[in-house]
Amino acid sequence: ELTALLGRGAVALWPARGVPAGGAVGPSPHLVGQRARALGSLGRPASVVVAGAPALAERVPPAAARPRPLEVAVGDRLDLDDLVDRLTAMGYERVDQVEERGDLAVRGGILDLYPSTADLPARVELFGDEVESIRAFSPFTQRTIRPVTRLVAWAAAEPEGPAAADPLDDPGPGEAALVRLAPGEHAAALRQARERLEDEDRAGALASPEGVGETLARL
Repeated sequence: ELTALLGRGAVALWPARGVPAGGAVGPSPHLVGQRARALGSLGRPASVVVAGAPALAERVPPAAARPRPLEVAVGDRLDLDDLVDRLTAMGYERVDQVEERGDLAVRGGILDLYPSTADLPARVELFGDEVESIRAFSPFTQRTIRPVTRLVAWAAAEPEGPAAADPLDDPGPGEAALVRLAPGEHAAALRQARERLEDEDRAGALASPEGVGETLARL
């Protein structure tokens, strides 16, 4: 409903990680992208971030370690090899054919990319070093669906290193208003998350339920 009222670009969903931090299997590119976009949207004017209390207890990499989103627009001039290197550093995987979020493929002067938060992959065609066109296409038929003027790629994998920052402090909501829904349920939800993620808690990857609750009540 918020998306229908405000537009998709104004609303960011902040899901829980879904898997233990630092485990052998990381969260899906889509979850990583949603979490990165939500962190990047905190405190930004005309933005709404929707988060469950347990997600706010999961510590995140410090601000300096979080990759910024990569933006490409028609008419931009760029080096394709450098672009691919940057995407690889953000967790994108080079494949023969793009089919899933987090995939990228290169053929000559064409880059196919499935951004981690996008509904469709995009085909970026270059003429020399200039972006000549960007087109959304079907990952099943590989056929063009519609032209677009720009794309934004958020991270597809979490950066290496400890998740040491409490998101309510770093980056924090800034000057944004905080609306708490069903605040009486927050404490129980946080305790359940702590019990469910015992390994993360022991490793220091979770903030204390009491601390998160106090911060939510103060903001």
